[in-house]
Amino acid sequence: AGYAPRAKIELNYTEAMKSLVAASYGAAILPLDTPDPTRLQPMLQLRPLRPALPRHIGIAHRPLATLDGASRNFLAILEQFRQSPGSKKTLRTK
Repeated sequence: AGYAPRAKIELNYTEAMKSLVAASYGAAILPLDTPDPTRLQPMLQLRPLRPALPRHIGIAHRPLATLDGASRNFLAILEQFRQSPGSKKTLRTK
Protein backbone atom coordinates (compact mmCIF):
# COMPACT_ATOMS: atom_id res chain seq x y z
CA ALA A 1 0.00 0.00 0.00
CA GLY A 2 3.05 2.25 -0.10
CA TYR A 3 3.53 2.47 3.67
CA ALA A 4 6.89 1.81 5.28
CA PRO A 5 6.24 1.63 9.04
CA ARG A 6 9.21 1.60 11.39
CA ALA A 7 9.32 0.26 14.92
CA LYS A 8 9.84 3.01 17.50
CA ILE A 9 9.89 0.71 20.51
CA GLU A 10 10.21 -3.07 20.81
CA LEU A 11 8.88 -4.74 23.94
CA ASN A 12 8.08 -8.27 25.05
CA TYR A 13 5.40 -7.22 27.53
CA THR A 14 1.97 -7.02 25.86
CA GLU A 15 0.33 -4.85 28.53
CA ALA A 16 3.12 -2.26 28.26
CA MET A 17 2.62 -2.15 24.49
CA LYS A 18 -1.13 -1.63 24.95
CA SER A 19 -0.40 1.23 27.36
CA LEU A 20 1.91 2.89 24.83
CA VAL A 21 -0.74 2.60 22.11
CA ALA A 22 -3.35 4.08 24.48
CA ALA A 23 -0.91 6.97 25.13
CA SER A 24 -0.78 7.74 21.37
CA TYR A 25 2.62 6.21 20.62
CA GLY A 26 1.19 4.52 17.53
CA ALA A 27 -0.21 1.08 16.80
CA ALA A 28 0.95 -2.42 17.63
CA ILE A 29 0.52 -5.91 16.26
CA LEU A 30 -0.07 -8.13 19.27
CA PRO A 31 -1.26 -11.65 20.04
CA LEU A 32 -5.04 -11.78 20.20
CA ASP A 33 -5.23 -12.46 23.94
CA THR A 34 -8.28 -10.32 24.77
CA PRO A 35 -11.29 -12.02 23.17
CA ASP A 36 -13.66 -9.79 25.17
CA PRO A 37 -13.39 -6.22 23.78
CA THR A 38 -15.10 -4.82 26.92
CA ARG A 39 -11.92 -5.67 28.87
CA LEU A 40 -9.80 -3.31 26.75
CA GLN A 41 -8.74 0.12 27.90
CA PRO A 42 -11.20 2.79 26.66
CA MET A 43 -8.58 4.33 24.35
CA LEU A 44 -7.89 1.05 22.50
CA GLN A 45 -9.59 -0.68 19.61
CA LEU A 46 -9.01 -4.30 18.73
CA ARG A 47 -9.05 -5.38 15.09
CA PRO A 48 -8.23 -8.96 14.14
CA LEU A 49 -5.90 -9.31 11.15
CA ARG A 50 -7.32 -10.87 8.00
CA PRO A 51 -5.72 -13.06 6.87
CA ALA A 52 -4.43 -14.09 10.26
CA LEU A 53 -0.66 -14.12 10.72
CA PRO A 54 0.88 -17.47 11.67
CA ARG A 55 2.63 -17.66 15.00
CA HIS A 56 5.49 -20.11 15.17
CA ILE A 57 6.19 -21.48 18.62
CA GLY A 58 8.58 -23.99 20.02
CA ILE A 59 8.96 -26.02 23.18
CA ALA A 60 12.02 -25.79 25.41
CA HIS A 61 12.76 -28.70 27.72
CA ARG A 62 15.60 -30.50 29.43
CA PRO A 63 17.18 -33.51 27.71
CA LEU A 64 14.63 -36.33 27.35
CA ALA A 65 16.69 -38.67 29.52
CA THR A 66 16.29 -36.28 32.48
CA LEU A 67 12.53 -35.73 32.17
CA ASP A 68 9.99 -37.32 34.47
CA GLY A 69 7.25 -39.51 33.00
CA ALA A 70 4.54 -36.83 33.09
CA SER A 71 6.73 -34.38 31.16
CA ARG A 72 7.64 -37.01 28.57
CA ASN A 73 3.96 -37.92 28.12
CA PHE A 74 3.06 -34.25 27.76
CA LEU A 75 5.68 -33.81 25.05
CA ALA A 76 4.41 -36.93 23.28
CA ILE A 77 0.88 -35.50 23.23
CA LEU A 78 2.13 -32.19 21.87
CA GLU A 79 4.06 -34.06 19.19
CA GLN A 80 0.74 -35.34 17.81
CA PHE A 81 -0.23 -31.75 16.95
CA ARG A 82 2.98 -30.84 15.12
CA GLN A 83 2.02 -29.01 11.92
CA SER A 84 5.26 -28.16 10.16
CA PRO A 85 5.44 -29.73 6.68
CA GLY A 86 7.71 -32.73 6.44
CA SER A 87 8.19 -32.97 10.18
CA LYS A 88 9.03 -36.36 11.61
CA LYS A 89 7.85 -37.62 14.96
CA THR A 90 10.97 -38.28 16.98
CA LEU A 91 9.90 -38.43 20.63
CA ARG A 92 9.70 -41.85 22.21
CA THR A 93 8.03 -42.15 25.60
CA LYS A 94 9.19 -45.68 26.48
